Amino acid sequence: MTEKSIKKTIQCLIKKIEEAPEYRDTIPILLTDSKGKYLEKYHTKFEKRFTNSIIWWSKGGATTLKIVKPSFDQKTKANKSYTVYVWLGTCDLTKLNTDGTIELRSRDETIVAEIIAQSEEISHFFISKACHVIFLQIPYYSIAKWNKERGQQAQQLEKKSIEEDKILIKQIDTLNSKLNTLNTGRTPIFNKDQQKSRTYVRGGRTNYNNNWSLLKDGLHPGRLLSRLWLLKIIHHHKTQI
Repeated sequence: MTEKSIKKTIQCLIKKIEEAPEYRDTIPILLTDSKGKYLEKYHTKFEKRFTNSIIWWSKGGATTLKIVKPSFDQKTKANKSYTVYVWLGTCDLTKLNTDGTIELRSRDETIVAEIIAQSEEISHFFISKACHVIFLQIPYYSIAKWNKERGQQAQQLEKKSIEEDKILIKQIDTLNSKLNTLNTGRTPIFNKDQQKSRTYVRGGRTNYNNNWSLLKDGLHPGRLLSRLWLLKIIHHHKTQI
């Protein structure tokens, strides 16, 4: 989507949220890595009407299992009903190197199976705590853009990052599809928000490309995407739970 399209979608979501019933009794928890911090950072006066009830549970670099069990009792209170929005996976698919660049943890889909097994364990844990669990879609991100902004100039290394981007997108698609099977209903869709379409007159073929300019650094959502995604989560919580 373009910035203009995102702004239009934001206005539509605001209208839908205003027309939706008031929050249900369940309290939303956003369990996430560093990308969730940008949603908290960039929310506006409108979102603040709803975010006061959100428990922000985020940690930069968090992988799927390490963030969960040790902190749950500290984040919650007895006799309260919670919906946990699990938005992890980024730091499971890629790893941070000592020079600040990132790369794939695995070039095949064995890593996807590992994340799904851990996600199932998380789901069982939260269900045992009487929580409702929603696995949010992992957004596309770019290894090449992240590394370039951290000074990776060598042509050979840049070529490797571009190749890994293609593998990463396939892994994200597979992982999102499998995560969705763990959900009991519809969940917000994020990745279409980053894609730009171009239709060719001859043949009517449409190509889709990721608009990396909507991300601050190739990985974290910028102001517009952050606001859009937070609104999608708010709308989901008001209408789907």
